Amino acid sequence: MAVYDYFLLRLVPDQARGERLNAGIAVFTPAGVRLHLRLEAARVRALSPVLAGRDWAQQAAVFEARLNQSQDRRMQEFLLRTALAPLVPDERAGQLVANDEAELEQRVTALIDRFVARPAAPRRRREVGPTKLNHDVRQWLRRARLFSTNPADITKRRVVANYPIAANASLFAEFALQNGAIHVIETLDLRGLDHLSARRIDAAAYKSVLLDQAKEVSPEGHRIAIVASDDYGVARPALTMIGKYADDLVTFEQPADRQRLANFLAEALHLSGELAPLPVQ
Repeated sequence: MAVYDYFLLRLVPDQARGERLNAGIAVFTPAGVRLHLRLEAARVRALSPVLAGRDWAQQAAVFEARLNQSQDRRMQEFLLRTALAPLVPDERAGQLVANDEAELEQRVTALIDRFVARPAAPRRRREVGPTKLNHDVRQWLRRARLFSTNPADITKRRVVANYPIAANASLFAEFALQNGAIHVIETLDLRGLDHLSARRIDAAAYKSVLLDQAKEVSPEGHRIAIVASDDYGVARPALTMIGKYADDLVTFEQPADRQRLANFLAEALHLSGELAPLPVQ
């Protein structure tokens, strides 16, 4: 039984922007460093159109040869961190245990399936609740030609509905977009209430769990909750709950909050012009 060190590699086109995409695995073996890349053109294009046309199979061979110019482990790690741009390794190595070559390949494939490959779209989708806030957000995105009901369109600079965050747990984000990281948007419409019913508390709890899971799936992703209420005193317990898991709590009634949301989407989707803020209907 042998132990092998490996590094998860991420595609980082622009260090200043910080957007990244899991790209592959570098495994250190007695025979040299092996590079395993799996990059889909559509996902790369969503992150960086400049890199979309690159032949990554050929690039992997070139990078692997560069890493193996030296048999010294320290030099190999130095080259891994400095000579493979725009690929960047994790700070710390992981470890694989395998009895033979076949088992090593199986372990590597399992790692790539877990951390790099895009999960298959599930057949089942959660139906979006018929809240007016959800409807208003959909209409706003439709008018801006940014909305799609096809989860695959997340790679085409679209905000998609019912995006699977954790299919096994039936967690589907109301809205999601991608620019390397996966960003999710949930709405919580608490208007017209004089008290918080158990159903509304359950809705806030569900969305809190979803936002928490979204952070696990895509740590660099932004989690946004759009909330609306006629009486924020009544709504406060639900908003406190969801606010613990949202990176940004957008209050629908506040123009500055709606503008901040529009600015985030325009930047994340690389729009050529400004995006008009979500209107109050």
